[in-house]
Amino acid sequence: MAVSLDGFVARRDHRIDWLTKQETKDEDLGYEAFIENIDGLVMGRGSYENVLTFGDWPYTKPVVVTSKTLEESSLPAELKDKVQLQSWIHRS
Repeated sequence: MAVSLDGFVARRDHRIDWLTKQETKDEDLGYEAFIENIDGLVMGRGSYENVLTFGDWPYTKPVVVTSKTLEESSLPAELKDKVQLQSWIHRS
């Protein structure tokens, strides 16, 4: 899992610039081998919305997005077969 020193993948404003500004960004660093050995990815709504700003969808594996607010109708048509929304309702 990609994670920063504080234990989170994204900053409070959902940016992941700490991942994309690395000097080694053109190096694979084992990413392809890792991706080949997993069945899919899980990310939160904020990270998903950030990835949407990248332009082309970067993932070839299925992606599950956890959200209390997103609805299936909000998924872009080209992602309907690539992204599944999972609603997590917190009950107290």
